[in-house]
Amino acid sequence: GGGALAKGLFRGVTGILTKPLEGAKTSGVEGFVQGVGKGIIGAAAQPVSGVLDLLSKTTEGANAMRMKIASAITSDEQLLRRRLPRVISGDNLLQLYDEYKAQGQGYLDPPNF
Repeated sequence: GGGALAKGLFRGVTGILTKPLEGAKTSGVEGFVQGVGKGIIGAAAQPVSGVLDLLSKTTEGANAMRMKIASAITSDEQLLRRRLPRVISGDNLLQLYDEYKAQGQGYLDPPNF
């Protein structure tokens, strides 16, 4: 979405310079004047188009995340634990995960699920 906005702004700014030159190459002075008009219109239209693309992409991403969360909530599949819970010692400091200690803690205090 942000990329679409940036492209729209870039095209709008560069169009002010490039459209008159393109028109001058094809039709001379008359083409230059038409190119100035097209450049000014593009300077307004391209950023608006970029903003609309930004909103569209943002909405699309939010909807995809909402659908993913909804499917996870309504899923009948049982989530399986990948590893045993981390052991928290008496000093209440978070330490690196140690599978050996986690297994020992599991033997002493089996989980209730």
